[in-house]
Amino acid sequence: MKKLMQVSILGLLIILSFTSYASETKKVHTLGWEVAKALHEAGHNIELTIVGLQPPVESLPEYVRCLGFISKHTPKGNKIISQLLSESHFLFMPSRAEAYGCVFAEANAFGVPCLTSYVGGISTIVKDNINGMTFLLNAPVEMYCDYIINIMNDQQAYRPLALSSYNEFVTRLNWHSAADPDRRFITFYLRLGARSWYDFNFNATPLWKDVQVNMQIIDYLWGEVFRDIDITKGLGAFNKPVFLALGQFDFLVAPFYTWNSVRHQFNDLTVRIFEKSSHTPQLEEPEAFDYELLKWLKLLP
Repeated sequence: MKKLMQVSILGLLIILSFTSYASETKKVHTLGWEVAKALHEAGHNIELTIVGLQPPVESLPEYVRCLGFISKHTPKGNKIISQLLSESHFLFMPSRAEAYGCVFAEANAFGVPCLTSYVGGISTIVKDNINGMTFLLNAPVEMYCDYIINIMNDQQAYRPLALSSYNEFVTRLNWHSAADPDRRFITFYLRLGARSWYDFNFNATPLWKDVQVNMQIIDYLWGEVFRDIDITKGLGAFNKPVFLALGQFDFLVAPFYTWNSVRHQFNDLTVRIFEKSSHTPQLEEPEAFDYELLKWLKLLP
């Protein structure tokens, strides 16, 4: 526990949600209990909520609560579980055996990373440092504790992990993507509607009617090209006029003002910010967009 005792989390609450089932062994309950106990004894502000079976102890310490079995088939039970996940930092479920584990996808739907075991089909869901972490079956308590503390000590590490956990749900771990993987990009785009449109209630589904998506190209563009491209390369020799239309409320990409650092590298750049648009100003403010574009075209030599 030396490494565990060397770090501290001041004023930060770590909330673990622990899910267990009747088929799980006593060791699973013991491991979840021991991790929470070790964190607490090391001086960290920890809260452990157990859903499922009663832990193998006579009394619970103040940092542990057990909700017992909760059925998601009732509105009340579904609301309790949703509230619990929305308040948690991690889902802790160190299974001894697991064919798949829908609960991991459900946690990711709330942006909650999962801490679990590298066993059965779990590794097809939980990707290390993408939407959680998998541990060997014989991993000691200290290994779990160290991972939790290191992540929670650095919000620059936890926040991206939470966001990528949600992204895994949106792009991969949902029923629409599973049922029709060739349309997973469309599913991804529609699920991010609140980040894509100024009117966050707008339903873009009709726009995708009969659209065929080449996922091989999409995966290459989003997975490699957009990740690695440097648009500033060669700008010194690029003398063509550029019209850049940006939505002020576009949350699919970096904020519009991030272009300020590279604008001076263009020889001829016209930037227009559309104040009531997100990612698609040509559809959200069509009249204003057409006006600005046509005005720019008329000024071209």
